[in-house]
Amino acid sequence: MTKENLDQETFETIEAYIIGDMTQEETAEFESRLALDAQLRSELEIMRESILAVELGAFESSISDIAENYDRNNPSIGKKPRTGWKFISLAAAIAALISLFFIFDIATPSNEKLYAEYFKEDPGLPVAMGANSSYDFSDAMVDYKAEKYELAIAKWTTLLADDPQNDTLNYFIANSLMNSDQIEKAIPMFQQVAENSESRFKDKAQWYLALAFVHQNDREALSKLDSDQNDQFGERIEALKTAYHKL
Repeated sequence: MTKENLDQETFETIEAYIIGDMTQEETAEFESRLALDAQLRSELEIMRESILAVELGAFESSISDIAENYDRNNPSIGKKPRTGWKFISLAAAIAALISLFFIFDIATPSNEKLYAEYFKEDPGLPVAMGANSSYDFSDAMVDYKAEKYELAIAKWTTLLADDPQNDTLNYFIANSLMNSDQIEKAIPMFQQVAENSESRFKDKAQWYLALAFVHQNDREALSKLDSDQNDQFGERIEALKTAYHKL
């Protein structure tokens, strides 16, 4: 299915439902529509299947990269071939242990521990039918979902040169920077989106901006952040502020 098969409003509504970008009231209203509209349910399932197909492709690419890197560094001449899922499980277990070590390491500053407690990566837009339907944007989104952030940044930055005020590009470049520990560079881009009252990402951008200030230990900037108009993340931002000021 392509975006052209649906009117713009229905397409964006289904997309928002899938990626969890609705309020509780909007979700309840949409699910009521689903219960009564078989065609809408069909469109929802088709869109979900399209997203899954693209994301599975990105996952397969990531696993392939891991396996190739393992083979280069661990020649297995004369050894029994590894079992794919056992190898993946082992790698995941090691990664989890390393992550836990760094999160709870007593040497980690308390503000960074708080950041780690609250931070959750933005999952990104559905690749096959994102807000920007160009191939280049979607191609970079696949990289983003595969955690190839530097590649995503490079591709989106090229697009941004032609449209510096594009809130979608600024938001996801900022997320890529944050996810690759370049938080200082992400802050001005999040600020630009958060100050854009027309942006669909303004509430999310302000949330990540608050997290960035916590990570950078910028108490003054966090205190000045006004979340009164942030319907989606306002309460969460205030809870983060309270937790930070107790450190």
